[in-house]
Amino acid sequence: MYRRGMACDRFVYFRKEVPSREHVQKILENFFGGCGTLSDSPHHPSWWTIVLPGKPTSPFEGLPDGHRHPTFGNETRWIEVILQVEGKASLDVLTRVQDDFTNAIADGLVRAFARFYRAKLEDD
Repeated sequence: MYRRGMACDRFVYFRKEVPSREHVQKILENFFGGCGTLSDSPHHPSWWTIVLPGKPTSPFEGLPDGHRHPTFGNETRWIEVILQVEGKASLDVLTRVQDDFTNAIADGLVRAFARFYRAKLEDD
């Protein structure tokens, strides 16, 4: 679902019901439950950033032939969420050069939105 060392967009395409900005905000607050710092962009009202605790790690670091996940000096875990309501309504859950833990949380977030709104995931 994602490539190491790159940005990864995960799209949820809404079929009928499209969440409002307020509903997305509430779902994000509930999903993360205080495990991370949620902020919205002052320049884009439907764009949020969630900073997660801890530093990016590889589950295989320190093992023979285990490599550290390439974070290119990034010491922060974060996820971006962008709601697009014009045109084909969608939600983009984006990670940029993140570790397996952060990517797994982002994957779970898109599945939760798709399940609740009976929406289509990009890879469906």
